[in-house]
Amino acid sequence: MWHNQYLIHKSWFGTESTSLLQHVGIKGWFISSVLLDRPYMLRSMLVLTVAMIIISILPILEYAFNYGILNSKFVWERYNNWGKFYHAAFPFKLLLAQMAWKFVATKFDSLQRKVLDHIVDMECAILEESVPVTLKDDDEIEADFHQSEEDVVDAMVEEDEQETLFEDESENFESDQD
Repeated sequence: MWHNQYLIHKSWFGTESTSLLQHVGIKGWFISSVLLDRPYMLRSMLVLTVAMIIISILPILEYAFNYGILNSKFVWERYNNWGKFYHAAFPFKLLLAQMAWKFVATKFDSLQRKVLDHIVDMECAILEESVPVTLKDDDEIEADFHQSEEDVVDAMVEEDEQETLFEDESENFESDQD
């Protein structure tokens, strides 16, 4: 969560020293304070995860490349087509590398957005489970729930009285016109 950023925090609890993190535990703290409040941590953890996955499947990729692709008749019959790219000038290879990097970077950003959405959903679920709906008098949070409920009821009664008064006046006005 983005603590103390909006006025909702003050209007709900009446004080700025209260945090929702006191209710969520270590899992909620890690998700909220480490992954969501520091985007570089999420990005670095995602980079490390992708790197570990690539390193773990590297022997399989090496075997497939060495014995499946380099020794295939299909690749060497088309040497005249791909050999031009292999022997191309350095600026062209640099352009191809730049295009490949942009493609990988956009795919990584979309992966990061999906993971971030999932983590935000996890944080919401944790907050819904752990943050109390009602507050006790002995909590550190100072809130007078009953007073605000009475204010709402009083406002509704006053509104009903005004509507009744308005209806009575409109009936008197109609009878005077007849």
